[in-house]
Amino acid sequence: MKKISIIVTAMALLMASLFTMSANAQFSVGVKAGAGVTNFSENADNELKGKTGLVIGALGTYQIQPKLSVQSELLYSMQGAKEGEGSYDFNYINLPITVRYNVWNNLHLHTGPQLGFLASAKIKYMGNKEDVKDNLKGGDFAWLLGATYELKNGFLADLRFVKGLTDISDNNADIKNTGLQLTIGYRFGTKK
Repeated sequence: MKKISIIVTAMALLMASLFTMSANAQFSVGVKAGAGVTNFSENADNELKGKTGLVIGALGTYQIQPKLSVQSELLYSMQGAKEGEGSYDFNYINLPITVRYNVWNNLHLHTGPQLGFLASAKIKYMGNKEDVKDNLKGGDFAWLLGATYELKNGFLADLRFVKGLTDISDNNADIKNTGLQLTIGYRFGTKK
């Protein structure tokens, strides 16, 4: 938990310093929030269903060419899955870095890796909660693919699919995170 606090603090300070740089036409920052529907892909024969959770954070974008940019984000993401009357409630601090390409007017396609840090992990079943963070790996590596539509006034909508590439279980159960996220946001310093 101490490592996560240090990482989150460092990223928050980095994002705060980036706000001062947004006057530069090549670099911009913003905020975003929305919801994600997540689940696990695994080899076990369980009846898992998607779980809805909050996604919120900040973004920074560096424009390389008129149609090409790189974007980094710092996101708090509520993830997990449902099974019968129970749920797996996992909270992550995610750091995606994507390459964005403007395909048409204000529509951007993006793809890239995402590094996730497990903040908490609980299983809820019939009113009982159990902390299972010690049974999971502290990190997650995923790949994402999505699209963003941005208005000239700074507002944006983002839809992405995130596929975990690493097993998050400490007991080799081959459990991987998957999810679909829909967020809206605002990019500061854009023309109105």
